[in-house]
Amino acid sequence: MHSFLHAGITFPLCGLTRSPIPAGALVDHLEHNECGAQVAFMGRVRNQTAGRAVTWLEYEAQEVLAPQIMHEVITEATGKFQLHFACCIHRLGRLYPGDCAVLVVTATPHRKAAYGGNQYIIDEVKRRAPIWKKESFVDGSEAWP
Repeated sequence: MHSFLHAGITFPLCGLTRSPIPAGALVDHLEHNECGAQVAFMGRVRNQTAGRAVTWLEYEAQEVLAPQIMHEVITEATGKFQLHFACCIHRLGRLYPGDCAVLVVTATPHRKAAYGGNQYIIDEVKRRAPIWKKESFVDGSEAWP
């Protein structure tokens, strides 16, 4: 698997990180001249869940299995949508409203495949990868949704 070096930190292009994800720098770095479409999805921490104010989220994962499953999903999406490039990075640890929790980038010659592949990756990673979040609310309660 490939990686990206930014501000002295190495980020996997498919995997987990405990560092803030430099979404803009990554999207700029992942330029592919043969691709007319590049889609970036950034999942951010919301400031509320079901009307309850969120203080922070804590992401945990099975740190060996989750990247393997993420890689499998990217491989599937690459074949199914003929992607020229795809990456998926998920952050672990404590995150606050507005923080980037996950970044998925896809690139292909045409937008329909880039959008389809991107949605496939985020949907399947959320469904299959062993990544969990705990939410902490302003009232002091916590929940594992």
